[in-house]
Parts: sequence; C-alpha cells; structure tokens
Amino acid sequence: MAEAREVSQVIEKGLLKLLDTGVVSNIRGEGVVWGVECAAVGNMPADQIANACVQACYCGDSSGRAIHLLGPLAGKVIRISPPLVMPVGVGQEYLDAMHGIFVEVAQRLRGA
Repeated sequence: MAEAREVSQVIEKGLLKLLDTGVVSNIRGEGVVWGVECAAVGNMPADQIANACVQACYCGDSSGRAIHLLGPLAGKVIRISPPLVMPVGVGQEYLDAMHGIFVEVAQRLRGA
C-alpha cells in the first residue's frame, strides 16, 4: 500500500503539471483513477482537443514512448488509470512523456 500511495502522488504531480500545457483545464481524481479535462484552444472545442491528445499519445513521442489512454469521457475528459503495481520510476517516465506530447499538441494547434 505504501508503494501505491507513492505512485498516486507521482501521478497527481505529473497530471497537475499538464495544466501548464494550455490544452488542459482541470485535473480530478485520486489514487490511480484520474480525469484530465481538456480545454478548448482557439476555434477547436475541448472534445477535439481531447481526441487530438489521445491520438498523439498513441503515436508516441520522439523517443518512441507511446501511451495507451482509455479515451475521452463526456467528450473532453481523458481517463487515466494506471495499475497500482506500476513502478514509481516508470510512472514518472510516462508522465514526463505525456507532458511533452501535450505540449507538442498545444504548439501544433496554436500554429494551425
């Protein structure tokens, strides 16, 4: 249980960092069940932003790290639910990758 709590704290910190990307408006959840609520960017509604972020995570980053997300709920909320037994270091690595991917999505959308 102590390791699960540590993983939860790493997840929360990493997901809250997504708020600085400009494509996320809210983070909610606890433990290892989270929702990342996407924001509208320019003329693109939040549900399209959520789909763009999910697709970009499936495609992966420049290092080849891809992230399987469960897809948007209610159109604009991406579900995050990693396993309780995930090693803390692995969780941090993928949250860092996810942040980078979301930043790339935001940059691409602002340039469009």
